[in-house]
Amino acid sequence: MPLNAMAHVHFISGNLRRSLEVLQQSLSIIAEYNTKQQENTVRRNLVSIHINLGEFSKALNVLDRLESDISESWERVKHDRLRASIQLRQLAFDKARRTLLATYESFKQEDAARELSVCLEYLGLLEYYRGRYGKARKYYQQVLDMPEPTASAVAQTLRMLTDVYVAEKKWQKATATAKDAEAAILKINERIELAALWRAYGQIHTHYGEPERSRDYFRKSIDLLREIGAKYELALSHFAAGE
Repeated sequence: MPLNAMAHVHFISGNLRRSLEVLQQSLSIIAEYNTKQQENTVRRNLVSIHINLGEFSKALNVLDRLESDISESWERVKHDRLRASIQLRQLAFDKARRTLLATYESFKQEDAARELSVCLEYLGLLEYYRGRYGKARKYYQQVLDMPEPTASAVAQTLRMLTDVYVAEKKWQKATATAKDAEAAILKINERIELAALWRAYGQIHTHYGEPERSRDYFRKSIDLLREIGAKYELALSHFAAGE
């Protein structure tokens, strides 16, 4: 599906609204030329874009319509993983954990490496939000130890691991991991992750008593996330800068 691939390129480059437009354009013609399974894939991508835009109600609306129109258990597991990511961002931790553990077991049975890495990332993020940093690091390390993790998984996991070290005030490890994350992110030019990493750099330079560098990184993070339209990550950067 060329339009779906194009939407992914726009997503990676940080043009979320354009990615959304291309996916919607794809849906307008997909019924005639593609299978229902491919249509569901596009709709799941729509859910992901709405989540990144911070539009959780819209994401849930698309997801609810998807779930009312499927019969295959494999499709439902993918939808459950998306629902868990929304639950996590809405701080419904117990629900998110139950959903993620269930989907992890399903993906494990199918040996679905990419989906497994996403579940592990979210389980790590859940523990990070709960302040259980050691458990978060263990989940992230599982992603990094996978036989062939995707470049995107490595970049995102290293950036999230940086956040854990910042929260633990392990500044040397945070700095070293941030540099590794930056190298991985720049290889694939994933702008949302770069903006989130700049937020971590702002926190690191604050600790080292470098206010000008800290403000510069926070400003760059906020400006890029505002440009992208990633409202959830933007809120996190505003909060970190405020601290």
